[in-house]
Amino acid sequence: MITFKQTKILKTTKFGIVTLCALMFSINLSATTQSTQSTVENKIHQYIRTQIEPNPNKKIEIIVTPIDKRRKLTQCLTPLEINLAGKQSIRRNNTVSVICKDQWKLYVSVRVKTLMAIVTATNNLSPGTRLSEDNLQMQYFDISTLRGETTLSIAAVVGSRVKRHVQQGRPLLSSLICLVCKGDPVSLYVRNNHLSIKSSGTALSDGSMGQIIAAKNNSSGRRVEGRVVAVGEIEIN
Repeated sequence: MITFKQTKILKTTKFGIVTLCALMFSINLSATTQSTQSTVENKIHQYIRTQIEPNPNKKIEIIVTPIDKRRKLTQCLTPLEINLAGKQSIRRNNTVSVICKDQWKLYVSVRVKTLMAIVTATNNLSPGTRLSEDNLQMQYFDISTLRGETTLSIAAVVGSRVKRHVQQGRPLLSSLICLVCKGDPVSLYVRNNHLSIKSSGTALSDGSMGQIIAAKNNSSGRRVEGRVVAVGEIEIN
């Protein structure tokens, strides 16, 4: 014969078992949801990567916005359908649609950063400093933050001089240096398809890559104009 006290204990035990089962189910459901969300985020990352053409001079950072933890996603039983919303090309800010057929659909924001290797100064450089491999280095920058004409090769500027203060770690802009500086000795070239004539000269103004500047031909004393094509080199038309 079961007493009142035994009945109470039995009910309490059953309640505890039911509560424990419910808690375990909730934990398992939460773990499954988190696993599914993680899988979806990884798939999105892989999809975006396939949409970007590789470039050895650039690095790509893909930032997938975490899926809201309150969104209960069941494990997808079919392959996920992932596409750029609106059929647009990859941009800095993107929206991706993810469809699990007959189960759920969601939209996820993805940011894509394109980083490019840019020449920077290893330390603060004052005007007149001659650039060398010792005071220059390559660093990656988000191209959307770059302003002005940057320098992409250390070799292309070694031997040039700083004409404005350059901060350590900042991009080396063409406007901050002169490949040919006023008063510097320069090589003057006259070129065509079959012939190249070289003479010595003196720069009459500062010049960056591609700029047209004046120079004096030391042999004839004539003033000529030409395009800066390299450190200490001017090409005469």
